[in-house]
Amino acid sequence: MVMPCWEIKDCPKEIRDKCGAVVDRTLPCWTIAGKHCKDADKCRTCKVYLEAQKRLY
Repeated sequence: MVMPCWEIKDCPKEIRDKCGAVVDRTLPCWTIAGKHCKDADKCRTCKVYLEAQKRLY
C-alpha cells in the first residue's frame, strides 16, 4: 500500500483540510490536482507522482 501523499509531503492540517486528495482518497492526488491545485504541472516533478510511476513501470 502506498503512503498518502499528505503524509509523504508532511502537509500541515490547514492544507489537508482544503486538499481534494484528502477528501477523495479513491484517486491519486495528481488526478485531482487539476481541480484543486493552482499549478497541476508541478505534479510531474513531485516525489509522490514519481514514486508512483516507478511502481507502475
